[in-house]
Amino acid sequence: MVFRAEKISISRCFQKKYPFTSVQSSKNEKAPPWLIYVAKQSITVPAGLRLVIEPGVIIKFDEMTSLTVEGSIEAKGKTGEEVIFTTLKNDERGGDINGDGYATGPAAMDWEGIEIRTMSAEQIFENVVIEYANCGLKSAKNRYLNIENAVFQNNGAENFRYNDQKMEVQEGIPYNFREIIETATLTSQNDTVKLEKASKKMYWMLGGLGVGLAAAGIIYLERDKAGTTDNKTTTKTPIQDPSGPPAE
Repeated sequence: MVFRAEKISISRCFQKKYPFTSVQSSKNEKAPPWLIYVAKQSITVPAGLRLVIEPGVIIKFDEMTSLTVEGSIEAKGKTGEEVIFTTLKNDERGGDINGDGYATGPAAMDWEGIEIRTMSAEQIFENVVIEYANCGLKSAKNRYLNIENAVFQNNGAENFRYNDQKMEVQEGIPYNFREIIETATLTSQNDTVKLEKASKKMYWMLGGLGVGLAAAGIIYLERDKAGTTDNKTTTKTPIQDPSGPPAE
């Protein structure tokens, strides 16, 4: 199945009862250069699905929550517009979202962190900040894991654990990582075809009545070009492909 993308506003889909809650800063007259999401419960990206996070997005995690990736994640920030993974108690990132004033402040181990469980899907972290977690990032051995200019700071047990080994990451200093596997090059034409077909599997999207799955939709957490905050979900209208529908 081949899909043609059509974008719709994600604001029509987000509601407070769902894991991510869209909020706006009350301290600025104009829309801030970022958009904030609050994870009130742990989030899982299912196998075969991809979560795309655009530059400038801040995700705040409530106590004991986590982000588990069984599919794929693409978090690409820019200089000055980093993607931030932080605690809900951190008022320096996007303001006092939980509305408790100075009653609480950020601390290490406020939330659990990010865990990548798949060994095959592409995982991208570029220009990101991961802070105040128990373990900032934990990943299974994965030849497609790419970390570039990632800042780990104020985490509890450790910043980055890869293949069950603690990695040496300097606090607050941009960190780069990429697995090097000599046998990663595809030499068989059949393998290439299989890889291309696998890339046409379903992605994660939000349905009109809440969080759901559909054949190829990508969550884009982004801000628009005018500088105002906006989220957009890409859904895709299927057109017939002689090769048949994608595998379940």
